[in-house]
Amino acid sequence: MDEKQATTFYELMQQYLVFYKEFLEFEKTKLEDVTNNRIDLIDDHVKKEEVFLLRSKGFEVKRESFLKELGLDDLTMSEIIEKTPEGSKEKLSLIFSELSEVLLDLKEINSRCNSMIELRLHRIEKTINQLDENQQKQYNDSAKKSKNRSDFISRKV
Repeated sequence: MDEKQATTFYELMQQYLVFYKEFLEFEKTKLEDVTNNRIDLIDDHVKKEEVFLLRSKGFEVKRESFLKELGLDDLTMSEIIEKTPEGSKEKLSLIFSELSEVLLDLKEINSRCNSMIELRLHRIEKTINQLDENQQKQYNDSAKKSKNRSDFISRKV
């Protein structure tokens, strides 16, 4: 990898980093909304998350394509950094380190958010089941009362 290619790769990694920082902020907002039980916003969050996922796939395709052109597509990031010119190694190492940190934070926030959503859904399901049981009991009680009342009414004319 020459200096120009290293600069292009660095710029691509910067775009990656900016994108994932944006995604992390979005996930933090989503977690806050889920934690505060703002269920009405979840649908919007899911739609936005789909856009982020599509954009991330686009970045991944760009990165893979660029590395494939250089014949570096089967290497780890550390191995790629070793193959860059001396002037670019430190910059790429720093951005890779920061990107790794952001991705780990993103993964952790996303995991917490998914756990909170699963918990909320479980509670909703439990409440619905209790309501169904109560409704069934009320129906049964009502049917029994109705049956008992008919015994008290004389049908003889």
